[in-house]
Amino acid sequence: MQIGNEIGLLDMIATLRARSRTSFMFDLGTKGDTLTFPDTGEVFDAGPGRVYNVFGWIDVHYPCEGSHPLQVRMGLPDDRVSWETMRDTIAELRNYFDIPDDAGYQIYLTGLTAQTSMEHPITGFVSTR
Repeated sequence: MQIGNEIGLLDMIATLRARSRTSFMFDLGTKGDTLTFPDTGEVFDAGPGRVYNVFGWIDVHYPCEGSHPLQVRMGLPDDRVSWETMRDTIAELRNYFDIPDDAGYQIYLTGLTAQTSMEHPITGFVSTR
């Protein structure tokens, strides 16, 4: 499996941080042109796409043993913690990593104050929101 250093995921850019034979760890963020210093409010123009704003992470493990060969752990801001984010993430990862549609999965999505998870085949659903 040939994986690049950056992949598009949802409306974010995933930048490869580390990998092993079956695991990939990415930072999640967006690219921009400017950097704003919070203490002073000063804006620095770095040039087109030269600022990478990291606001989350995702770990993808495939294949794993057991009934969920696709294991995903993901941390995002609370406003992005949702069932739709998990559903769309699994769909995009299946496509990118060429994972069969019938392969089981388990995804844990964590926010700063909200957590939820999803799996297939289903053994339960938990939300602490």
